[in-house]
Amino acid sequence: MHPPEDSSNRARWQPIALVAMLIFAIAAIGIVGIAVGMVQPMDVSSDRSVTSTVVAPNGTIGVSVEASTDEVQNLTLNESFDIDIAHIAVMDSGNATNITIDDNRTWIEANYTDTETISLEYRLTIDGNVSVGEVLSIVGTLTGDTSHQLETTEIDIVEDPGVTVWFSEKPTSVVAGEELAVNVTVENLGNTSTTVPVELTADGSSVDATEVSLDPFEQTTLTLNWQTNETHLGAVELELATPTHTDTLSIDVLKPATFEVSNLSAPSTATQFAPFDATVTIENIGDVAGAQTITLALEDGTELSTVELALDGGEEFMVSFSDIVIDEAGIHTLVVNSEDDSTDRPIVVESPDAAVSIPDQLLGANTEGTAAVFVSEVLVEEGWTIHLVDDTDTVIGSVTAEEDLDGETLMIDVNVDEHLPGSVDALITTGSHPIGESFPDEITPLATDAGVIFEASVDTSSLNFEDQTELVVIDRANLDGGDAYDPPIPYILGIHQLDVDGELTLVGATSLLQGTETNVLIDLETPITQPGTHDFIVKLHQVDLGDRGDPYVHVAGDEIVPYRSGLSVTVFETPTFTITNASAPSSVHVGDSIDVEVTISNVGDVGGTESVWVEFNGHIALSEVALEPGQNDTVTVSIPTSRADIGSQTIDIDVGDSSERLHITIEQAPESPATTSPVYGMTITAALLGGFGMLIALFWFSRRREMLTSTG
Repeated sequence: MHPPEDSSNRARWQPIALVAMLIFAIAAIGIVGIAVGMVQPMDVSSDRSVTSTVVAPNGTIGVSVEASTDEVQNLTLNESFDIDIAHIAVMDSGNATNITIDDNRTWIEANYTDTETISLEYRLTIDGNVSVGEVLSIVGTLTGDTSHQLETTEIDIVEDPGVTVWFSEKPTSVVAGEELAVNVTVENLGNTSTTVPVELTADGSSVDATEVSLDPFEQTTLTLNWQTNETHLGAVELELATPTHTDTLSIDVLKPATFEVSNLSAPSTATQFAPFDATVTIENIGDVAGAQTITLALEDGTELSTVELALDGGEEFMVSFSDIVIDEAGIHTLVVNSEDDSTDRPIVVESPDAAVSIPDQLLGANTEGTAAVFVSEVLVEEGWTIHLVDDTDTVIGSVTAEEDLDGETLMIDVNVDEHLPGSVDALITTGSHPIGESFPDEITPLATDAGVIFEASVDTSSLNFEDQTELVVIDRANLDGGDAYDPPIPYILGIHQLDVDGELTLVGATSLLQGTETNVLIDLETPITQPGTHDFIVKLHQVDLGDRGDPYVHVAGDEIVPYRSGLSVTVFETPTFTITNASAPSSVHVGDSIDVEVTISNVGDVGGTESVWVEFNGHIALSEVALEPGQNDTVTVSIPTSRADIGSQTIDIDVGDSSERLHITIEQAPESPATTSPVYGMTITAALLGGFGMLIALFWFSRRREMLTSTG
């Protein structure tokens, strides 16, 4: 028998034990708190679809599972089944690295390595002994750092489930006007042969239908067609239907490339035969890219210039027409046409060889409602017509000269009520020009990307040609509208290339008119691409068209032309930079930067430096790269994003003549998930330890109390 403990010892140990118990409990609670604070749940979005929610014994259904998580990790998908499955067949393993099927066919498991997305497609054949009325439950679990249970899918076992149908392929869009061919799969889920109708509808309207005969559990694939038009623009729901099953698919019907024409800009007046420029805005208001021919013409259909233009959906571009020449004086209408739209504006074309003077005020009235405008300093020839036009370029009065006029005054009646007061201008039209003398006094070669252009400053005011003895033949197609002039153009300025044997070859020509002083551009028919020095001779020729039906222009040889100039042009090698690869992430969150990587190669014969332009939604980033021949380099450009960039965007990259376009989606920033306590092992362990510690402490205090009671 042990002697009783001293009561002072018991009093001393009781607070110590209480403190130990509290420390133990606090430690356990702390461990729980740390676990809760450190770990977040696995955020999962998942979808499981089946080809049918009813099936007969011995029947087959298809199952498709897709899921994505909030972070990259190793994932395991386990799909389990609660009734007898006769067969499991994997149709598409997606990105699974390994798939295991239970020997008893009660589950299928797929493993995925370092990913945040999974996909798996498989088929289940139901055991023939399964009873009608049972329900097949498919329960899926996705496991990574933590586990997530997918929604349960239930499938009824029936005696005659009928014929199911689904879209074998799932297109997302079609351009209005095109025919969409959709592949569909039809399967007899029952155990008797049958013939059923299959119908395709678009927003409830039938667009195609057929009949299908199937043996028990037989499956077949067929194609149904939908002819679209612009009344379908936007989202359209397609539905497949048999008497017992349906499947739906949403299709975006896109507007085809449609080029809208606007903002035609050109001078209100121009000089006959003198070049001018015009611009027009072309916008593709469709949803898809397209290419069209943009034509600048006169009101009678005479083409002045054409441009081949390709635009992405929604893209806008300003088209420039350069060196436009109208050879007939008068009031014309410039018309710009695309295949879908047109716009126009008037232009007054004046003769360069006539002059008039209009008074600031009207000098008198002839009769009520009309007034006489006296036009002075008239310099025209017999048969020429003087028109008065108002500020809208409308002719308000005309007179034709009955004889040559040199400084005389003419009177033209106009309708005062309709057109005056207001600004008035004069326009002279004529059909002939006197032959004078001309010679070019300066020829300059210009370097361009296409080769060499020769610019000639020409004054055709005085030049006397002798009889022609030698002719050079030029196809009219090579001249600036020479065939359209009536009477024909009087002069040709030609560029002749001089070879090593002293032979001359005509390589470029342009037309000149008497009485003009202008700069003329002559394009070489064959651009110079070979580096080195090249010699040319510039000659002026007089025109002899001969038979108007002759498609060629005959021009005099050089021995009768008092002008001949030699030129020497040096063509230098240039580096040729091209984009061999460009990449950017497919999506980023708003506020993050976009890192664009561009690999550039110098495929030319000399080294050089080139700028790398990267444009994203109005942001432009610029970098430079220097490369020797055959070298390549990768440049990384970082572009910030903001809320204004949210949505689908494009990244345009330009390096020299090489360009590339990438597509990217700017997404909303993800919300921070709420913290919970998914680390069940640490939490449960800490809770058990704390509870166990408290039980021990209570037991110890209880025993001590009994001992004290028994001894005291």
